[in-house]
Amino acid sequence: MRITQNTIYQNISQNLSAITEQLNNVNEQIASGKRINKPSDDPIGITQALNLKTVLSQITQYGTNINQAQSWLQGTDSALESVQGLISQATTLATQMSTGTYNASDRANAAQEVENIIEQVVQIGNTQVDGRYIFSGDKDQTPAYSLNFTIGQPVAGLKNTGTYTGTVTSSGPYTGLYSKSYVVRITTPGAVGTAKYQVSEDGGKTWGPVDAFTTSATTPTAIYDSTNSLEPDPEQEGAQITFTNSGTLSVGDQFTFDVSQYNGDQGDMNIIIGPSAQLKTNVTGDTAFGQDGDTANNLLDTLAGLKNSLQNNDVNGVGTALQQLGNVEANNTSTLADVGSRLDRITADQGMLSNLQNNNTNSLSGIEDTDITQATLNLNSEQTIFQAALYSAAKVTGLSLLNYLT
Repeated sequence: MRITQNTIYQNISQNLSAITEQLNNVNEQIASGKRINKPSDDPIGITQALNLKTVLSQITQYGTNINQAQSWLQGTDSALESVQGLISQATTLATQMSTGTYNASDRANAAQEVENIIEQVVQIGNTQVDGRYIFSGDKDQTPAYSLNFTIGQPVAGLKNTGTYTGTVTSSGPYTGLYSKSYVVRITTPGAVGTAKYQVSEDGGKTWGPVDAFTTSATTPTAIYDSTNSLEPDPEQEGAQITFTNSGTLSVGDQFTFDVSQYNGDQGDMNIIIGPSAQLKTNVTGDTAFGQDGDTANNLLDTLAGLKNSLQNNDVNGVGTALQQLGNVEANNTSTLADVGSRLDRITADQGMLSNLQNNNTNSLSGIEDTDITQATLNLNSEQTIFQAALYSAAKVTGLSLLNYLT
């Protein structure tokens, strides 16, 4: 078979080009420190590397989430520890003032101390982490607590029949001592002006008399549960309700509204900390400080009752408040334990994520990174091959027609 000189030149050029490319690849691996610099270097390896990078990115995000959760829960833990100290301070004060050793003047001075404690509790209740109120639930841009009561607007019960198409509004300057969760329940059906209702002041746990009040569309009706023995004055305290005259109210229809110092909601805030794993990062105000209408277990209500009893030199009332302080202290201790357990979980998850990150980083390094020792050997080998190829090419291309004629 006759091989032309042109064919020889082409083959030499292609071979030298291929060897040069190999030299360049090895040099690039050494310079970049990466074995894979383009997909063609290792198609299977680059797929594995991309998968590992995705996993590492997820691990990094989980780590960021966990750090945020840790910051939030540490802020909550610190706030609750401060509240625990204030409860202890109030308990010591109530214990002293519940004895006959002190007089009305002493108790009046103690009432001022309790007022200061109330203000501190509200301040702690409005603790922020990263510009968000930690006890406000989903309403984390709203301060959780205020010193004054706010009358919320009524919410219709989920089991209402729907025959009433009007609206219900609440109003009035609230003058009571305690938070309330009012529930209005229709006991005699009919149109507004005919239908009658009863009232609960504790979220539906206990109820006042049936047909105690008549619905009205013209005049706000004062509402109260006349059986509530916790109130020093069983008469109405400024909370009022008005119905618009539209549709028919049915027996069992309910409308709920709170009179509260709490401005947040009951929303739980969860954060993703791993594949199919979430962690609750917040404690809502009603969990930390007690629900509206639950006077015996609501911290601000208990302190308000203690202050009122001290101001009125009511030793029995001080004793009642002392018992209630035991309830709120137990609740605070339980909440602290819950927060502590979540912080412990975060510590464990941080260690696990650190191990996962190290393992996946090592695996990625094993796929991507250059083995410098092996690459140096490869470079020397490719250089030897290149030099030999150049020598061979020089010999071959040096032949001419004169060589054959001599």
